[in-house]
Amino acid sequence: MEIAEELKGSPPNTPEVHCVTINHYGNTSTQGWVSAFLQNLYREDLFYADKFFTVWSMTNTGPGKEGFENFSERFRRIYPGYLLDNEMHIRAKPGTKVVNLVDLVDLLRSKDRHLWEQAGWIYNNELKYLDGSPNNSNKIAFASFPRSGNTFLRKYFEMLSGIQTGADNTLHINVTLQMMGMKGEDIADDTVWVVKSHSPWCMPFAPVFHANKMVCIVRNPMDVIVSWLDLIATASHSTKAPFDYEKDYPEWWDWWIRDCSKLYAKWFETVMRDANLRKVPVLWIRYEDLCENPEPHLKNIMRFMINLKDLSGTNAERRVQEVLS
Repeated sequence: MEIAEELKGSPPNTPEVHCVTINHYGNTSTQGWVSAFLQNLYREDLFYADKFFTVWSMTNTGPGKEGFENFSERFRRIYPGYLLDNEMHIRAKPGTKVVNLVDLVDLLRSKDRHLWEQAGWIYNNELKYLDGSPNNSNKIAFASFPRSGNTFLRKYFEMLSGIQTGADNTLHINVTLQMMGMKGEDIADDTVWVVKSHSPWCMPFAPVFHANKMVCIVRNPMDVIVSWLDLIATASHSTKAPFDYEKDYPEWWDWWIRDCSKLYAKWFETVMRDANLRKVPVLWIRYEDLCENPEPHLKNIMRFMINLKDLSGTNAERRVQEVLS
């Protein structure tokens, strides 16, 4: 990283660090491995990152490094009331408020406005964990192919429920998400209600969980293919490549389209086969519909979450309107 920063004259991004490992050290690992190494080393406070983890630096001083923090500095700033367990999962400290799922569902199903006003603390600016009481009947898996709008819909799950979502992706590749507000990364136990997954894809060492329901979001494959390539090419969830794939690298772009299409088709085939088994209820959401007109889909999601067909007059309906306002 130090060499990359010296050569560039400014903080490097992950692809630039990867290039240095190839040219200076003969590294043959993929960029994905380098990204995982950087994230794990970042957890050791060995260097700093900007707000969105687009670039890295050995120092946090100098031009263009305003807001750079190491892991510990960022953790203390954004997660007061929380601690790290032995596996670096973010957990509520004793005394930090948590929520009982049965009580929450009862609250949302109720039409008692006074009860709703009393429970306003659940929906303040901080997402809560559940209290860990066994959830054997209302655990929700949230499945998607990568870059299909899963982060977008996760935010809606969290706003509707007030509860932090979990994820079955290993922390080795998701430290950046964990430190950008998604404190439930690599957590799938009963301290979370909804667990994001790219199943049937599973990372090595990913937490295993069992769900009673599944929500699946799908998106136009042409948009998915480009968005996923941006993630892989830049190792960033918020950056696009500074060139036109199709124009500048047509042969590689053609290979990517064909390869990614096969993977997407296989993923969709597997998910549809599982859905047709009807072992658990499945709710399908189109990303484009959710963006264009969220209200009916948020109501359907809320019905699905609390097992209630008619939301009229309930606190669940009130919450949907609050989220939309």
